[in-house]
Amino acid sequence: MFKAIGDFFKQIGNWISDLFGGKDSAPTPAKATIEVGPLEQMEIDPEDLKSYFAPLPIEDEIEDKNENEDEIEDEDTTGDESKPEEDEALDMKSTPANDASEDGIQQAYFAKKVLKKVETSTAAENYQYKFKGDINVGNDRNAIAANIVTNSENDASMGARYITAIDVISAMPDGDYKANTTISIKAKKIEKEVSYEKIESAALEGDIYVFAKTAKLDGKKITIEIREKDELLVGAENPLPVLKRDDTKDKVEKSEDLAEIKELKATVDEGMVAIPIRLRPKSPEDFKEWQDKLAGGKVDGTHDYIVQNANGFTVETEAEKASIAKNIETSSNSKLSPSHKVRTEDILKKLSVGQKFSSQEKITLPKYLAEKSTEFLWLKASAQGEEVLHEKEFLNESDTSYFQIGGCPRCTTDITLKNIEDSYGVMAAAVNLRTEIIEYLNKYISEKRSSATPIHLDTCLRKAHFFAQVGVETGGIDPNWFVEGEMNHSVKSAKSAFGDRAKNLEAVGLLKAYCSDRPQKRLYN
Repeated sequence: MFKAIGDFFKQIGNWISDLFGGKDSAPTPAKATIEVGPLEQMEIDPEDLKSYFAPLPIEDEIEDKNENEDEIEDEDTTGDESKPEEDEALDMKSTPANDASEDGIQQAYFAKKVLKKVETSTAAENYQYKFKGDINVGNDRNAIAANIVTNSENDASMGARYITAIDVISAMPDGDYKANTTISIKAKKIEKEVSYEKIESAALEGDIYVFAKTAKLDGKKITIEIREKDELLVGAENPLPVLKRDDTKDKVEKSEDLAEIKELKATVDEGMVAIPIRLRPKSPEDFKEWQDKLAGGKVDGTHDYIVQNANGFTVETEAEKASIAKNIETSSNSKLSPSHKVRTEDILKKLSVGQKFSSQEKITLPKYLAEKSTEFLWLKASAQGEEVLHEKEFLNESDTSYFQIGGCPRCTTDITLKNIEDSYGVMAAAVNLRTEIIEYLNKYISEKRSSATPIHLDTCLRKAHFFAQVGVETGGIDPNWFVEGEMNHSVKSAKSAFGDRAKNLEAVGLLKAYCSDRPQKRLYN
């Protein structure tokens, strides 16, 4: 069989020679039959081999081919029907766009600056490593080298350098090394690669960038305005004022030291601009107004509070004024919950010391949406090209394309059974208990939201922390799961473990009965 295989490859060599540079013309070889096993034979047609082999081009042909490929890549293929109809997604990285067919502003968006360390092959100053104790480099050489590399990564003196395990091994021959012995290890330079990645939201007073990508506008001035979708902060027709930062400074700048701008201007360099800003106005009063508008929700009509006292009431003192305002707020918000609320400060404006109110008298108050407001922003950009003024709007293509300022719309929405089941899994036996818990939780969150002691489950992060803890302590809100496992409390240990709750149960004659349960479901729940 091995002889047959050898003959087969010899025959292939002859065919290739004939096909690609052998005889000027050669007869088509007959099919070869070789033995591949004791019971099988395989027929090979030389024509079938042509697709697997091709003559190597000479150097000039390779260069011509590469030039042709470059020309093809540079051609405008927008009318090529062989390509998919849908447009390719635009790259959100900060690579220049100067290869576009026409000059103009290609993209504009809010971004964060990303610094990526890139390890180069450029030599840097050697790294001096000092052994902390006596050590023998032998069989553990690779492990010792890896440990030195790890130590170097945490060494501030490394700066923009790095070393590899191979470099360490080259500088560390086998043998004994005493404490404080220094070895010199070849190092290479690390360069920083900067990119500006698109972000979809940011908090008020956040330090971010407005980024634009252009084509054939290098050296030209670009002007960008930040606009609102709604009229929450400054109005839909006015540019949003922000603070211009200097991101070349090491320390975070104070807002009072920054200039407020409504037009963001920059010169295009390498097909892009990245303008550092802080999302807030300069004036502390304006900033506070923005905070209030975003934290308190938008005005959504009015609410009439009706004085219920049969004899009405009189505001006697400032302390009584505050107390009356609090009662009106609590009463009104219990009726408006969960969608709306009123504010204490608005109620106080309606009250004054010495003022009398009759029974059934109406006090009209502004009504706010209960949820935190999120304002939506978009960008308006312009730049003068060689022949025309380029003007374009970005981020306002659809309701989902806007940039959000002021928080996530999910942060203040009600907790649902689906949230619990997505977190802990579906449990048919726990549906009623979980539903009851969710109803009470949402109720108290809503009632306390505008009070002096709110329940701060008002961000996605806080909800995640809260339910992570709840999950640990309740087995995912499982009525058959207990914190203390199989432990059974006596009356005495229950008082120590459960504090006031145990004392309250004892006061109504239930603690002993709860402790006698096996398992102690009522005690733990």
